[in-house]
Amino acid sequence: MSQPNVIYIYSSESSFIQKDIAFLKEKYSVQTQFYNWTNKIWVPLFLVRQLSSLLFRSNSETVYIIMFAGFWSVIPVLLASLFGRRSFIIVGGTDCVSFPELNYGAIRKPMQKNTIRYSLNNCTTILPVAGQLVESDYTYVDYREKKQGYLSFFPEIQTPVKVIYNGFDVPSADGDSKRTKSSFITVAQIDNEVTYQLKGIDLIVEPAKINPELNFTVVGISDTLVERLELNKILNLTCYSFLKHEELGSLYKKHQFYLCLSISEGFPNALCEGMSHGCVPIGSNVSSIPFIIDETGFILQKRDPEMLNELLNKVISSPPNQLKLMGESARNRIGTEFNLERRKKAFYELIG
Repeated sequence: MSQPNVIYIYSSESSFIQKDIAFLKEKYSVQTQFYNWTNKIWVPLFLVRQLSSLLFRSNSETVYIIMFAGFWSVIPVLLASLFGRRSFIIVGGTDCVSFPELNYGAIRKPMQKNTIRYSLNNCTTILPVAGQLVESDYTYVDYREKKQGYLSFFPEIQTPVKVIYNGFDVPSADGDSKRTKSSFITVAQIDNEVTYQLKGIDLIVEPAKINPELNFTVVGISDTLVERLELNKILNLTCYSFLKHEELGSLYKKHQFYLCLSISEGFPNALCEGMSHGCVPIGSNVSSIPFIIDETGFILQKRDPEMLNELLNKVISSPPNQLKLMGESARNRIGTEFNLERRKKAFYELIG
C-alpha cells in the first residue's frame, strides 16, 4: 500500500497548525487548504472552490485532517464518505460550546450547528484536544447551558473518539531566577469587547486597580482597545499588542505566575506555554484548565472579583520555596503529559 496523501484543512492560521503540518510532512505527502471563512458572504464561493480543489487533489489514499468542525468540514467529510476515504476532525473549542449570553460558540448559530452536527456524525474519527470537549459540566458562570461539549448538544453522535492533546516543546530553565516577585502574565488575541470578557481580562483589571504592589502583563490586546478602555492609566498593568515568539519566551521567564481566567477554553495553548516556561498557573474552573494545571497551581472556582482577589492574596502569601517547586512541577507536567512528540506519535499511529 502506498503512503497516505494528507490534506490538512483549516479556517484560521496559527503557529500550532503549522506545527502539525511540519511534523506530518516528516512522514507524509502533505497539502494544505486554507480559506478565510470569517465573512459569511463568501461561504458559497469557498464551498465551490473547496469542492473543485479537493476533487482535483484527492486520490484513493487521501486522508483529510480538518481543524475544527464548521462550514469547511462538510465537503471533505462528504467526499470521504462517498469515496471510501478517511476524514479526521480536530475539535478544539468554539465548535463544542454555546454561550448565547456572551455571543460566543459556533453551536449557538443554527446554520453552523447543522454543519457541525453533520461533520461530526459522518467523519471517521473525532479528535478532541481535550476530553472535556466531548462532554462536561459548566459551573464557572451561571449561564443557561449547564453542560458543554459536543455530546451535550448532539447526544446522537456515535462517531469514534480519540483524544490527542496539543503538544509543546519545553524550554530550558535558564533565567528562572530573574522572575519578578508577585508578577502575573496572560496571553490571548483580544481585539474586541467580547474576547476581552471571554479571556477574563476584565476580571484581571479589578485586582490590578486595588493592588498596586502586584504587577500584571497582558499580551495580545489591541492598542485601540487599550485606549478605549483606558487600560494605559493603570500603572501596574502593562499591555502589548504583539510580541515575537522569542520576546514572549523571555517575558514568560520574568513572570512568577500565569493567569488563565477564561470563560471558555478548549485546550489553552498559552497556558501550557506559560507553564512550560516555569510560571505557576492560576486558572478558571473551565473545561480542560483544571486538568492541565492539576496540582501545579491554583483554580478560581467562580468568576467573581472578590474570590479572585482572595485567591491572589493567598497565592502571593505562599512560601517562596513552595512556589518555586510548583513552577518546576508545571514545567515538568507539560514536558511529560503534553509534549509535541506524544502528539506526533498519536497522529502517525492514527494515519498509518
